Amino acid sequence: MSLRRIFALGALLVALSSLSLPSFAWHAAGHEATAAVAYQTLGRARAHAIAEALRKHPDYATWMQEKPADIEEDLYLFLRAATWPDDIRPPQHPSHHFAHSSWHYINRLYILNGQPEPKPEKGKHILEAIALNSKTLQGASPDADKAIALCWIFHLMGDIHQPLHSTALVSAQFPDGDRGGNLFFVRNKTRTNNLHSLWDGLWDKETAGKSVPGSDVKERVDHVKLLKVVGRVLKQYPASGFKELGSADFNAWVDEGYALAQHSVYLDGKLPIGTDKDAPGQLPDNYEANALKLGERQLALGGYRLAAQLKSLLKL
Repeated sequence: MSLRRIFALGALLVALSSLSLPSFAWHAAGHEATAAVAYQTLGRARAHAIAEALRKHPDYATWMQEKPADIEEDLYLFLRAATWPDDIRPPQHPSHHFAHSSWHYINRLYILNGQPEPKPEKGKHILEAIALNSKTLQGASPDADKAIALCWIFHLMGDIHQPLHSTALVSAQFPDGDRGGNLFFVRNKTRTNNLHSLWDGLWDKETAGKSVPGSDVKERVDHVKLLKVVGRVLKQYPASGFKELGSADFNAWVDEGYALAQHSVYLDGKLPIGTDKDAPGQLPDNYEANALKLGERQLALGGYRLAAQLKSLLKL
């Protein structure tokens, strides 16, 4: 199936399902959607050149064993590149030695009520990781190392646009910080979740995977459902609507995320705090709907910025 037909199918599915309720993005679905926005933005020739670089990746053969038959390989490689830095986190993964847990975020501290500032975390953060992998791509490193760095650029461009990858709340309940919302428990009408996972998983249900015919592989993300989300995002948030495009000031991007976290995630310090699953803070009724709107705007912005970075780094 051609990319044009896949995106046309996504647009059709959006139209047919306009009355369905969206579920609540940056697990695999969020990263893959960011990569798909970049793929569409780059155009076929540039995207193919990037996919050619990804074919030098040491895990390329494994990726191809899991590829569904009905998705173009170049697009599929974009999706796998975007999720690979999370895929290798488990110690049992053969490529775990390439994992770096602290690279995924930077915690600008949102301090409430005059709490003292906790000690800084150890390890390189997302800004250092972007600089390091950009240097690898622009240097004379082996092709396999460049493909690995390329995956990190894909992934980090997604992470930096999730507000809780830029921010940690410091309060009386969290004197050492809430680890980007990971220690902050909230509840809607039906379930309890930690705040970080809620924001990371905004599209999980909507894009839930299926079994691949003729194999034992089960997709984490159904790529047809994913492209429905991408079609919706591209229509709602075209690149022409972003005054933020054109700047590659990564510190400013983190500042953007921090401001969004303060206002839209923590509600300027008014979001009810819950410190464990048995005593979660109650989410306002419109919280998740507002989170989805902001998440999809950030996804679009992240995809457009990813495309721009790939063009610059690879001189396309």
